[in-house]
Amino acid sequence: LGDVCLRLQDLDAARAAYEHALNAFPKGRLLDRSRYGLARTLAARKDYDAAIARLEEVIRGQAPDWTDKARHQLGLVQLEAGRPQAALET
Repeated sequence: LGDVCLRLQDLDAARAAYEHALNAFPKGRLLDRSRYGLARTLAARKDYDAAIARLEEVIRGQAPDWTDKARHQLGLVQLEAGRPQAALET
């Protein structure tokens, strides 16, 4: 549901859906996907620090499917936040 809301640019609904998934299934198999989606939603809302924190959680989780995506997204968020050096380091 969060993915659909994010695509429709309903950022409040997307955030609520991702947060609900994280709270309801804190060890679920879609944990990193939910964190990643929440991070993208937060970045779209220009809440860059919170987005970066969520992306770092995905990277630390070391789920192979999501680590590279999260690193790439982290660089984009750093750049959008006006932190080009941090983006390069990512």
